[in-house]
Amino acid sequence: MFPCTSKLESPYGVCVHFAHPENDYPTQRKQIALIKQLGIGNIRNDLWVPYNEKWRENALLPVIDSAVVRTSTSGLDFLGIVFGGWNKQRAWERKEHYFAFLDYLLYEYKNKIPYWEVVNEVNMTSREDKTTPDSTAAYYMYILPESYRRIKKANRNLLVTLSGLADINDDFLEAVCKLQAYRYFDVMNFHSYDLPEKIPVKFEKIRKAMDLYGWHKPVWITECGMPTHRDSVVKPWQMSNDERETEQARRLPRMYILSFAYGVDKVYTYKFRARETSPYYNEDHFGIVHADLAPKPAYYAYKTLTTMLPAGSSRPMLLRDGSVYFSSWKRKDGKQVYAVWCSKGGKTIQLESQGDYACYDIFGRAVHIDFKSFRVTPSMLYFVGGKKFELEYLK
Repeated sequence: MFPCTSKLESPYGVCVHFAHPENDYPTQRKQIALIKQLGIGNIRNDLWVPYNEKWRENALLPVIDSAVVRTSTSGLDFLGIVFGGWNKQRAWERKEHYFAFLDYLLYEYKNKIPYWEVVNEVNMTSREDKTTPDSTAAYYMYILPESYRRIKKANRNLLVTLSGLADINDDFLEAVCKLQAYRYFDVMNFHSYDLPEKIPVKFEKIRKAMDLYGWHKPVWITECGMPTHRDSVVKPWQMSNDERETEQARRLPRMYILSFAYGVDKVYTYKFRARETSPYYNEDHFGIVHADLAPKPAYYAYKTLTTMLPAGSSRPMLLRDGSVYFSSWKRKDGKQVYAVWCSKGGKTIQLESQGDYACYDIFGRAVHIDFKSFRVTPSMLYFVGGKKFELEYLK
């Protein structure tokens, strides 16, 4: 496991684009209300203007201000991304303007933004520029140490996260560890859009890097999720749009529970609202609510998760037998909760229970289960209240 709290402390997050005038900015007030209704305590939003001599005149500055002020006054914790990586102007190529903008943000928001991320998905630069992870890591070190020093000087209580790495399948983490980047961040931060049950392999890689280079820090996942876009031509073996939305809902609680069990402190779903400009563009369909803010099934799955596993609960314990996963934790109200699911297909299992219990599906609907023989699937089941609850056998 990673260094982590024994109980979950504000573990739930979601990505938004409140600082984008043509994206989430017009509906940010309504989105904040819906986010809080889910029991989410954290949002992640990028903070960026073009790095040139006219950045102080940019029309995005009041939009950023609105996003930060409205979020902070709502009680949500803001993770701000100081952009400048693979899909924007390279921050290390325009350091003078980058650091001037960072100083401006710190002066304005050092008491409103508790978490600061230095560039989003910096390792994507290697793919865009056709450079090596080692060279990109060297470029990143042009700005990370100085960014860290300036952030801590503004307010030593602010937390600095590593760039949200675009997965860790490449050698970038190893490259920045060789350059001792771990001296200049407080939180390890990465993204994954794989199936939830593949995430332990990534955790093992991160833990190996920690042990090899002698740094042990909290871990956050600041992007994960699944798009629900249409295919321009649907083949027989592909999921329909409705099936994609159901699958998105199934994956969400599995990702969170698996991550928490391995010691991850915060997980952010990408993202809250789907833009839905094009029906076939995956980026437009990652949200758990539609463009008009109507909930997708994943919204209700998220609500059920935060009800079953609210902040203040004990960290989930996890058992695995083949493709069957069994997790348990104690809520802050004292009730014991269990979750059972199968990573693929289905398995018939038997459970032993003593005392009263209630069973719920991922949408919070009560269901009846015959403990002597029932089928588990990738759609998680929650059990609440039994004094004893054990996995007896698998078929």
